[in-house]
Amino acid sequence: MLTKIVPFVLSFFCLFVYCLPVTAQEAVELSVEEKVMSVAGRFAEVHSIDFMGIPLRLSPAEFVSALREKGFSPFNGGAEDSKERILLIGDFAGVHDCKVEIYVIDGMIWKVCVMFPDDKFWMSVKERYSEFKKRYSQLHGEPASCEESLSKKYREGSDLERWGFENGYSRWRSRYDRTDGSIVLEIRFNPCSENLYLSADYIDRVRSLYKTTLELDDL
Repeated sequence: MLTKIVPFVLSFFCLFVYCLPVTAQEAVELSVEEKVMSVAGRFAEVHSIDFMGIPLRLSPAEFVSALREKGFSPFNGGAEDSKERILLIGDFAGVHDCKVEIYVIDGMIWKVCVMFPDDKFWMSVKERYSEFKKRYSQLHGEPASCEESLSKKYREGSDLERWGFENGYSRWRSRYDRTDGSIVLEIRFNPCSENLYLSADYIDRVRSLYKTTLELDDL
């Protein structure tokens, strides 16, 4: 119980302290990352979440270089990359041709999403979801939250089960909370290919908090 409460309290206090006014001298002397990490450091030592053993606290260039050493390459020759988003393709956990999307804000990585290959068969995607849910549960314990629901009309095993999912009548999602971030495993629908795919988001706690803080500043 305590392990679930501590991360929540830490996030709340980080957000509160980060929103406090700083002097002009502090604003000049501290970089964006230093501000984020100094806030977290007032309450606890917070490490960035890892993806494939690579910490998200690395710069985008360093992170991409580390992934390339593991066999990943730019997707579509890097044509779809931008300052906020970098897309690679490679093998993940024994599955070939997985896309890895790196999300960047102010030069910091706040989330990495791995997208498994598209699949037109609903049951095979569900089986992959169940397989990886079991793997993540072995590593991180039971999910902090889990949504695996179908309305009675589109109950499991029904011919309309996939149609019900695509139209928002069900959701298959498990979230694993850690002190350094969260991992979200989810079945998604690709409107371009009209197929399904499994994804796993690796969300860094401190850097995603910084992103949320910037969004709140816009309100």
